[in-house]
Amino acid sequence: MDAVRDDVEKLVCKELDSANRKFPLFRSSHEGAAVIREEIDEVEYALKRINDAYAELWSTVKNDSKGTQWAHEMNRWAINLAVEAIQVAAMGQKYMDSIGQNQGESERIQERMGSDGTEQKRVKNGKEDGRNK
Repeated sequence: MDAVRDDVEKLVCKELDSANRKFPLFRSSHEGAAVIREEIDEVEYALKRINDAYAELWSTVKNDSKGTQWAHEMNRWAINLAVEAIQVAAMGQKYMDSIGQNQGESERIQERMGSDGTEQKRVKNGKEDGRNK
């Protein structure tokens, strides 16, 4: 699991950057919580689909069949689950950024990787200062 942690953290930053380009920071804790809840619902739905596919896989295996179509379905939904979980993490960070700013605590440092994997940006009071590692 730790082999991909850095990659997942980079994907969370990428998702957060994309969301911030499309939508402003949350205007209230209620709005942020509602957006996070929506993302969690999508995670739960994907997990249910994985469990359903596994139940079919196990039923097929017990009957001495391969059940590869169910493994394929699990694979598809597991990838979807990972994407949705990344969105939960990104919206959690956006919530902290939004509510922190509303409380006057907007200074933070967030590492974001550039396309070449070397760029690091410092975010302070909503302004980015690009610098290389």
